[in-house]
Amino acid sequence: MSEPVVIFGGPSPEHDVSILTGLQAARALGDAGTAVSALYWSKAGDWYEVDATLEGEAFLEGVPRGAKPVRLITGKGGGFVAGGKGLVGRERALEVSAAVNCCHGGPGEDGTLQGVLDLAGVPYTGPTLAGAALGMDKLAFAAVVIASGLPSLPRRGLTAEGAVDFCTVSFVSCCAVMASGTATLSSAACPCAVVVAPLPADAIVGVPSARAQTTAVEATQPHKRTVRSFNMCLSPGF
Repeated sequence: MSEPVVIFGGPSPEHDVSILTGLQAARALGDAGTAVSALYWSKAGDWYEVDATLEGEAFLEGVPRGAKPVRLITGKGGGFVAGGKGLVGRERALEVSAAVNCCHGGPGEDGTLQGVLDLAGVPYTGPTLAGAALGMDKLAFAAVVIASGLPSLPRRGLTAEGAVDFCTVSFVSCCAVMASGTATLSSAACPCAVVVAPLPADAIVGVPSARAQTTAVEATQPHKRTVRSFNMCLSPGF
């Protein structure tokens, strides 16, 4: 009989947060009387079937004890399969009614996993491939929001050679701009606070606020590989 499977982990900077979300989801489903399985997506990109009742500490060293390797097969008859080791080992298909996607950031949330699950014929929760990809691109998503007539903070796209006086595009109490890891902000002493986060990430994690051009630009350096970053300009007292 098929049952829901909770997916968590993944090769993402938010890997650890995803583990906690996945375990909480599995526990909530279990407490509601639903039989549920759990699949752990390791930082290396490998899949494992794990005990859905595990605690977060079981993953401190990576793959927990007792984890069973699983493969995700795409195409006709695809899905998650386990086993198959040894001369007589046979793979068994995991009967999945739906995948509860609890991945945070990275390929688990930007449409990559959604696309693979589509190819494997595995139903899943959350947005489609297109919706996930759009939602992870702050500049593209903002354009859709504005085109739909919904209230949105102003955004600006910058190249490495560009510069912007972000305080001149303030919107009532705050404003938002997009900047690359090497772009410069033309106001060196803007009274606003700037929060910098990489464009393709889904959350602001460990990113400081800044009140000067140099601090804001320095904050983008760890995310140079993303080409563009998200900045939020907040007015004093916000």
